[in-house]
Amino acid sequence: MDGPNQRMENTPEQVCFALYCEFDVEIDLWWHEGQWMMGHEKPEHRIEHETLQRYDDKLWLHCRDVDTLSKALECKFNCFANDEDLIVVTSQGYLWSQHPKHWGSGVIAVKPELYRMQFDLSLADGICTNQPESYRKHYE
Repeated sequence: MDGPNQRMENTPEQVCFALYCEFDVEIDLWWHEGQWMMGHEKPEHRIEHETLQRYDDKLWLHCRDVDTLSKALECKFNCFANDEDLIVVTSQGYLWSQHPKHWGSGVIAVKPELYRMQFDLSLADGICTNQPESYRKHYE
């Protein structure tokens, strides 16, 4: 859990492992043919509605299209939609930002490892990263 692994991203095994390690998890979500599915570019892995409900306080659902966002909002899930935006507001009122100039209180800092500069992320409400172990060690 310390670096990107595209083969494992958005798989039930990786989501379960991250939850077991006590991390929140961002997943790419689709509402496809009446089922919840995970997958970055397309729906690939089924995830049960009950699982989304049970772990709602630990999941950040990145809705990949408008139909998915609408259905996730209807279910009152912690969700957002983002397509190259510098900052979006999640259904729970958090700011989700990919740009360092927005990182601070009330913001989830997205992939800070992509920037060569070091940032003090202690004011951020959370960090979305492919390197969670590194940040846990640094901020614990």
